Amino acid sequence: MAVKKSFLTACMWTLIITLGAAWIPYMIREKDNAAHPLAVFKQAPLRHMTNGNIVDILIGVPLREKISHAEWNRSVLAIELSVPADSGRPEAWFEDVRKLIQVSFQQLDNVNRLLIQIVEWSSGNKKLLTAMDIRGSDEWLSVSLSQLDYADPFHDELWRERLRVSFTSAWEERFGKASSFSAKSSKS
Repeated sequence: MAVKKSFLTACMWTLIITLGAAWIPYMIREKDNAAHPLAVFKQAPLRHMTNGNIVDILIGVPLREKISHAEWNRSVLAIELSVPADSGRPEAWFEDVRKLIQVSFQQLDNVNRLLIQIVEWSSGNKKLLTAMDIRGSDEWLSVSLSQLDYADPFHDELWRERLRVSFTSAWEERFGKASSFSAKSSKS
């Protein structure tokens, strides 16, 4: 009986020591993980646009208006911004345009052309208000890009030319001619 008791005690201590020895590396690893948390998603800015990451790039741009359509084709990024028919200010819309230009030509390395359309949605109908065509070869991108923060393409002819802004009759119905454009919405 004493031999059985000694044998069982030895087995129990062997099991406790084995489990304890196996537990030590786990505890060390947990301590290291707690000290250096590992992010699930790496927040590195994407530098190269592809069809596979267009959503990832555009979702990271803090825009006021919704992107209703985006297309990437042979270094041309085409974006359609959707604005409400009864509200919104073109100055705020241009903030979104400015952000898209900066992402396209400062962050990304393979955008050669950016096409932006601003459309108005009303009762399921879409009306094009204005369109812009910015090209990576435009000289002002390398010389005057920092001035974009202060640009006013709705009033300033120079910026209308640089951005190749086109206004439609729907724009003119809503805001008047571009040369006489007022920041106040005609629907207000």
